[in-house]
Amino acid sequence: MISRETKDKILATADIVEIISEFVNLKKRGSNYVGLCPFHNEKTPSFVVSPAKGIFKCFGCGKAGDVVSFIMEHEKLSYYEALKFLAKKYGIEIEEAPIDDEAIAKQKLREILFNLNEIALKHFKNNLWNTDWGKSVALPYLLKERKIPEYLIEKFELGFAMSDGKDFYSFARSKGYKDENLSKAGLIVKKSNGYTDRFVNRIIFPIHNITGKIIGFGGRVLGKAKDTAKYLNTPETEIFQKRDNLYGLYFAKKHIISNDKCYLVEGYTDVIGLFRAGVENVVASLGTSLTTNQIITLRRFSKNLTIVYDGDFAGIKASLRGIDLALEEGMNVRIVALPEGEDPDSITTKWTASQVVEYLKENEQDFIKYKAEFLLKETQNDPYKKSQAIHEILVSVASFDNPVTRGIYIKEISGLLNVEEEFLYDELNKILYNKYQKQAKQKQKIPITETDKKEEKKTPSLPTFISNIYYKPQEEEIIKILLKYGDKTISIDGQTFKAADIVISELKGDNITFSDPVFGKIYEEYLKGNTDIDYFINHQDSGIREVAANILFSKHKLSRIFENYNIYTYSEEDMIYQNIIVTILLFKKKILEIKRDELIKELADAENENDEEKILNLMNKITQINSILKDLTQNFDWLDKGVN
Repeated sequence: MISRETKDKILATADIVEIISEFVNLKKRGSNYVGLCPFHNEKTPSFVVSPAKGIFKCFGCGKAGDVVSFIMEHEKLSYYEALKFLAKKYGIEIEEAPIDDEAIAKQKLREILFNLNEIALKHFKNNLWNTDWGKSVALPYLLKERKIPEYLIEKFELGFAMSDGKDFYSFARSKGYKDENLSKAGLIVKKSNGYTDRFVNRIIFPIHNITGKIIGFGGRVLGKAKDTAKYLNTPETEIFQKRDNLYGLYFAKKHIISNDKCYLVEGYTDVIGLFRAGVENVVASLGTSLTTNQIITLRRFSKNLTIVYDGDFAGIKASLRGIDLALEEGMNVRIVALPEGEDPDSITTKWTASQVVEYLKENEQDFIKYKAEFLLKETQNDPYKKSQAIHEILVSVASFDNPVTRGIYIKEISGLLNVEEEFLYDELNKILYNKYQKQAKQKQKIPITETDKKEEKKTPSLPTFISNIYYKPQEEEIIKILLKYGDKTISIDGQTFKAADIVISELKGDNITFSDPVFGKIYEEYLKGNTDIDYFINHQDSGIREVAANILFSKHKLSRIFENYNIYTYSEEDMIYQNIIVTILLFKKKILEIKRDELIKELADAENENDEEKILNLMNKITQINSILKDLTQNFDWLDKGVN
């Protein structure tokens, strides 16, 4: 465990805007910062960061919390790991004590995989710079043939995997690492003659996640590929999924934000080549078609995406299909087509940096127009092929949510394709209809997750015969009062009380508990003396942190009962006492009304069965409830008493 003193130092030092800006493109708005939420798919920014309060809140999906919560959620780390992450960033030394076995088991695998990748990285770099084969063959290949300068080799941490097939495996085993973990990291493979290195005789390109950790590797065969793949990646592991990551994003993210644009290329050397030309807002898609997760990640930094294609016709055609996803996610997609036979890496070795930048700028064009012209070329005046091309173009147009945008493109491609707008609209409407039908069916099939299920209720007690009846809106009101006004002093008839003391006294007096487990935990913590809202904002339990952040971000409004009773107040804090009484009385009133309705239904059944004993018992309970309800209603007169 991390000591409270160290934890407080981490929380005091960590700048929430600085940390979240590494993952989200934040823009200042008043005293806060806004951006696209990294936790759900959105096109309009609803993610707010408050530097003054030290919290974030998404008004779209509801995620909220402090800087630790953000790192936990975004990086899928435990509370302990998130604190270590922040401590390392700010150079804070932490003293660690043993933690329970379950927590150790949960963290162990990911830590081992990250550690193994770091060990492998150092080994591959050493092979490149300090071995005879590396210095005589691999390094000259990078410097002279690929024309990658030393500073970029060092920046991207390139390395080399030796050709004997056992080099890294033998090294890792000598350090005590187990076959099982090396295999889970994707660094070795099992063959008939035992384990061998996955990467053999290859230039190694480390793949960093957005925070700079090594999550995997790409290997480019040294020399010509014979009976082996030219490029080889780490397989899917616990910490590496190709569909979620982009090569070079760790180095490019600040440049993407400052330029408000991202260039997307295909390969590792393409990224490094554009960096060599001074174009540093560039990433690669790890050899896969563009995925929704990759698009959403990029959109947090900029909505402007320019894809740089090489001159390969088949490659361009295959890539066109994935770009519709980017359009659906609200990206502004543009295309730069390179001369036939060229790729980003090759042009940066032949042209000057200024020529590369100028070419990218002058040859950038709208994606829809490019796609229309590109597909039209291969129709060769064949009506059937032309109809197919028109359909493919309109599929992309249908990706735009805005009907005005669709209309503008219909008008432009009508002239380009020499097809009347009416026919294009007919086909577009068919595509849109099928699209919406498919989306509707998918929504109907969405399974219920554990978080969608209602939590098991605890047993409350007003009269002794009432159990398992709750009214959650008032539970939330009570927690809001405790966290926001619990330490406020209230003067009643010359006596001074704390707001929290009144709430707790009322709850204990009627043995009221909470059905919502998070509210219950907050209340229990409160009873232990933890009353500062900052304690709950920084709490280890993510549910508690989220509730506290939501309360702090929202403006707590008084209960609607004030309007129902025509009670008008000067300010929220002036009426804390009245709000406490109304909230608790309303809580009790709702519970009693729910129980009374149940008893009335039971009474009707008992009368049908002529069960006189049951009828009398039920009527007695209903009478008790009606009597209590009458008292509760009369007690609203308390609000008229003078309270300072």
